Amino acid sequence: MAEEDVWGNEPVDLGGKRESAGQARLGQPDDHWHLHAVCIQLPTDFEPHGYRVRTGPDCSCGCVWFLKLQARPSDWGVCSNPQSPRCGLLTFEHQGCPFFSSEGPGAPQPTT
Repeated sequence: MAEEDVWGNEPVDLGGKRESAGQARLGQPDDHWHLHAVCIQLPTDFEPHGYRVRTGPDCSCGCVWFLKLQARPSDWGVCSNPQSPRCGLLTFEHQGCPFFSSEGPGAPQPTT
C-alpha cells in the first residue's frame, strides 16, 4: 500500500507516458490546436497530457469546478478548484486532476 500524504490522500500514479501532441500548432486564438499549443501541461494531468494514469473521471464528466469557456471550442475551460494543481489554468476537458468533484463547493473529492 502506498504511503499517504499529510492530508491522508494516497499519491496519484504518475507512471504514465507523456507523448508529444504532434498536431499542436499556433493558429487563430479560438482554434482547438492553438489552445493545445499554449496550454500548460502538468505531471498530474492524465496521459498523454501529463504522466497520470487514467483511473477515474476527468473534467468532462461533470466536475463542478470546471468552468467552460464562453467562446468555442466548448471542450476547454478553466479549473476553479483551489485544491487542484490546475486551478486558474486553461484546461482541456480530458486533462483531469486528482480533485474531480461532481458535488458542490466545500466537498472536493480527491480521486486517484
